[in-house]
Amino acid sequence: MKRNLSGNIFSWVALPALLLASCVSPPTGVTQDPAKPAPAVVATVPPVVTTDPGVVLIGKVVTMNDAGDVLPGARVWLRGGMIEALVKAGETLPAAAANAPCHRDRPA
Repeated sequence: MKRNLSGNIFSWVALPALLLASCVSPPTGVTQDPAKPAPAVVATVPPVVTTDPGVVLIGKVVTMNDAGDVLPGARVWLRGGMIEALVKAGETLPAAAANAPCHRDRPA
C-alpha cells in the first residue's frame, strides 16, 4: 500500500515547530517572571597560548579603505589564520613575531 506523505502537511509543519519549541521552552516547573529580566549569561574565553610563530609576508599592501592606500615594503604578520600585525616599511613588528619566517613578494 502506497502512502502519500505530501497530503499530510500537518506532520511536516508541526514536527519542526515542536522540536524548536522543545529547544527554547523553559524546563518543566521553572517559571520566569515577565517583569524580571532573565539573568545575563557570561562566558569567559581562556587566552589562546600558542608556540606557532606564524609567518611574516613582506611586500606591497593595497588597502581597501576609501583612499585606496598603498603600503610598499609593508610587513604582515600572520598567525593562526589571523592577521596579528601590519606595519609600514621601517616600523617594528611585535616581539612575538621575532621567530616567524619572512617571505618577500616577487617583483612583477
